[in-house]
Amino acid sequence: MKTVTSSLTNNVRDTHPCSPAVLAAETVPILSQLGLLHAHLLTCDPTFFVSTDFERESIACPLTVAHSVPMRQAEFFFGRMAARKALAANGVSGVDVPIGAAREPVWPAGFIGSITHCRQFAAAAVAPCVGLRGIGIDIEWVANPDDLLALRAVAFDAYEHGLLDSLDSAIPYCVLATLLFSAKESIYKSVFASVQRHIDFSAARLVDICDRGGLMRLEIVEELDAQLPRGLICKVNFQLLRPGLVFTSFVW
Repeated sequence: MKTVTSSLTNNVRDTHPCSPAVLAAETVPILSQLGLLHAHLLTCDPTFFVSTDFERESIACPLTVAHSVPMRQAEFFFGRMAARKALAANGVSGVDVPIGAAREPVWPAGFIGSITHCRQFAAAAVAPCVGLRGIGIDIEWVANPDDLLALRAVAFDAYEHGLLDSLDSAIPYCVLATLLFSAKESIYKSVFASVQRHIDFSAARLVDICDRGGLMRLEIVEELDAQLPRGLICKVNFQLLRPGLVFTSFVW
């Protein structure tokens, strides 16, 4: 696990977050072709969340979320709190991030971004569109044996099965498989604004993993967009944020 780069020593922590359900806030570095960006990561306690938090924090709650189970409401709330911090870091305050027809976050004009949540964690990354087309981030807990079976059946093809099985890596297989799944999620989130549709896990295929560099390379294997041609190599960065908690990011 030492080969998965941890960013915690570089993170900036905020020990006085706004909502009582948000326990702490920090920033996670993201590499991009324009330099260093940051995701805003919140550590949360869903047991402190109540539906009136939306009104108290002036965050709009879509009907589809309001009619869902409390955990889904909490995840949405925490994600929007992270988005608020990310936008504020880019000089944008008092702007809501509504949900689109495909349940995607709709960012203010001139900005791109991504939101992710996983149990008690939520994160968001935002940047101006200048020089960039998309950002995708994803947080995942390392898959347990049952989840691994599902990942192998749904998210990877036969080539990737063989590559994962044969990799000479110090990273445990369960972490590698989770990283690959997360990397695909980051890619697909980052390209949604361009392709305007959800794409299958088969659209990108693993090429290799650099343990010490915290880098995975995946190849686009179907035509998605003029700027996302078949054969394009996507460089996805990964980190271990907590024991058993992986974070991936893709910026293009």
